[in-house]
Amino acid sequence: IWKEQGDQWIEETRLEMHTDWVRDVGWAPSFGLQKSMIASCSQDKRVVIWTSDDNTSWTPTILNTFDDVVWSVSWS
Repeated sequence: IWKEQGDQWIEETRLEMHTDWVRDVGWAPSFGLQKSMIASCSQDKRVVIWTSDDNTSWTPTILNTFDDVVWSVSWS
């Protein structure tokens, strides 16, 4: 996760859980939520949900492992 600081981008946090290329990331709308949530999907066939209370420490949870590559995630 990158943070804009002045005219530079600084790596704030590195989320590491997938074992192959990450193909998509989706940030959940934060209206009324106590936590920040991100979904990521990968060629490792997994969808991971990342949650954070403070936007610096993120906890991964594997939502599902599919039979094939997952190319896209989104929230509704």
